[in-house]
Amino acid sequence: MVIIVFKRKIVKNGKTYYYFYKSKRVGSKVKSIYVGRELANKTTKSKKKKISKIHKKKTKGSVKKVKKHNVKKPKYLDQLQRFDVLIDKIKEDIELDNKKMIIKEYNELYKVYAEIIDKVSDQKKIELFNKIKEVYNQIQSI
Repeated sequence: MVIIVFKRKIVKNGKTYYYFYKSKRVGSKVKSIYVGRELANKTTKSKKKKISKIHKKKTKGSVKKVKKHNVKKPKYLDQLQRFDVLIDKIKEDIELDNKKMIIKEYNELYKVYAEIIDKVSDQKKIELFNKIKEVYNQIQSI
């Protein structure tokens, strides 16, 4: 019988710990079973990522360094902006009585709504639904 042991690397508070696990098949699943921990004297600190750019900002008589943080903006925020822009376009087209553009933009609005509905909170879902309902009622009144 062959027993295969795997080593997992876990980083906590800047320190690296190594744990040993063995794999065992239970029914149709493979379970990892904890065997033990590696000796403590072999732990090492993990390397921290450096910030990409540093801007210098001048203040009265001194130079102050300001760090630039790379923050990713979630994709659904762009879609929320697109949603609001489409609602505004539809309202303008309702005033101009441009029915073809209204239909086209409403279909696009509904596609954007379908994409972002799973990514937002329940309160935001209700707000978005109410906006679509309001636009739909305005379109029906034409």
